[in-house]
Amino acid sequence: MTRTLRTLAAKLFVGAACLAPFAVSTAVAQDRVPQNAVPEAKKLNSKEQHAKLLKASGWIQQRNGGQLLGHGTGGIVDLKRRLMVTNDHVVTGQDVVWVIFPEFKDGKLIREESHYADKKGVKATVIDRYPVRDLAVIQLESLPSDSEQLVLASQEAEEGDAIRTIGGYTNGGDGLVWGGVRGDVRTVGPQENRGQKVRMVLSDASTNGGNSGAPVLNEAGELVGVHSAHKLKAINVAVHISVTELKAYLSEIDPLVAPKGADEFFARAERKRNAGRTDAALLDLRDALKANPKHLSALVTRASVLSNKGDFRTALVDANKALEVNPESYLALIARGQIQAQLKKYDAAINDLSKAITIQPESYEAYAGRGFVLMMSSDFAEAETDFTRAIEKSKDVADLYIVRGTNRLDNLMKPEDAAKDYSHALELNPQNHGAVNQLGLCFLELKQNDMAVKVFTQACLMEKSNLYYKYNLATAFERDEQFKDAIEVATAVIKLADEKKNVKMLSDGLFIRARACRGLKMYDQAVADATNCLKLCQTGADRVNALRCRAYAYELAGNTEKAEADYAQANQLEKK
Repeated sequence: MTRTLRTLAAKLFVGAACLAPFAVSTAVAQDRVPQNAVPEAKKLNSKEQHAKLLKASGWIQQRNGGQLLGHGTGGIVDLKRRLMVTNDHVVTGQDVVWVIFPEFKDGKLIREESHYADKKGVKATVIDRYPVRDLAVIQLESLPSDSEQLVLASQEAEEGDAIRTIGGYTNGGDGLVWGGVRGDVRTVGPQENRGQKVRMVLSDASTNGGNSGAPVLNEAGELVGVHSAHKLKAINVAVHISVTELKAYLSEIDPLVAPKGADEFFARAERKRNAGRTDAALLDLRDALKANPKHLSALVTRASVLSNKGDFRTALVDANKALEVNPESYLALIARGQIQAQLKKYDAAINDLSKAITIQPESYEAYAGRGFVLMMSSDFAEAETDFTRAIEKSKDVADLYIVRGTNRLDNLMKPEDAAKDYSHALELNPQNHGAVNQLGLCFLELKQNDMAVKVFTQACLMEKSNLYYKYNLATAFERDEQFKDAIEVATAVIKLADEKKNVKMLSDGLFIRARACRGLKMYDQAVADATNCLKLCQTGADRVNALRCRAYAYELAGNTEKAEADYAQANQLEKK
């Protein structure tokens, strides 16, 4: 099964066991807040605000050994439990980060970055991440004795309010740290982030990358937001997550800070899994099952997580235990069916998925899962039938059309029907670059090369670093006899593949450039590229193609002796 199909399988036929991502409270997003003015008696001057920020902020670092991978800022929101809030993107991909705090000498802040270069900092565990709100909470092993907890403002910031924030290292290139930034609020309201509405505070504070995750204070020194980003296409617009969103988020994760009992450990495991933190999720699932060895959801979820990590035999143990708890569990049957399929026990897998269908005949997941198993066992026509049944159950799931299209394109040799499926998938999800690329492959099969060029160009714009999409675009240019463009794109593929040590893609890029050079009568370059391709070929079929490409270039150049030798060698390899 290709990587694309494995990904689709995980989403369609194992993903049924996942809980839906948490939604932003629409009530929070719609409420209009009252007028908010800080009384003169409560106002702090700039120095007092900055002093408060220094006592409640830390410089968060992602590390790999001694290498700094990324950084940002965070603010203390719970002194007793040692909790700090920051941005999701500051800690993304990490279960552990390190926090460095401001230091003082003779009562004065040490601002030189070099002073902090060798500081180990305090270890912190990532408790939770919420990408939609761009918020995360970390728990530190300790805090400096003079640390202070930020007070969350009772009311949201409003237009015209003065605000102040801080940055551990503000990317200014001046070698200084703990820089303060101030500004005025420009507007407040819901902004779209990852397809959902989140209340944001927009200001004219001159922030940059190092301010990410930093607390934003009003003139009373109260927390009114968490800095998130600086709009690159706007003139001096800083984006802060509103305190209303922060309050809602902290309320949601409160039980997850120190979970008690199987249900709370499972809830935290699901949050971590939805955030892509599978190793951390497995630890919480372990603790959930320690508290309750018969927790059905924890067993099913751990089976699915282990299966996605490739540990199918261990996953099967959990799936079996889940079905001992409840032999009629739809999700457990789907999970075990997927695991049996990966172990090539296709009949057992089909039995599990067929039973799941009888339990919930109105649902699509088991039909999609059985379709995958039938496709894996080369029963492509029956797989088509099950994918169609799944689509009939749920016509708005784009991935169902993609997987049926893949079966039609790769196995049933029906590129025209496959193109219809991919087009339908893109109507449902226009941002699915994988479907765009697959549609391009359909056009290549249909010899509609001009359309393939347009579609692959779109895929490359959507996913600029994808070598495979670039290679497909070069192929489409070459087949459409746009040889100069083919050479340009193929050269980019060769360069990137060499940098990434991707031998297969380097070989393929050389092959396409050789064909394009041949089309422009650049026979010496075509021979050189085909020769280099031959040195890298990893399969017999690739060697045959490279030999014939070079032979034709020799033939066109008038070197019949070398051409005949390459043709003969290609024919001999093909017979093997």
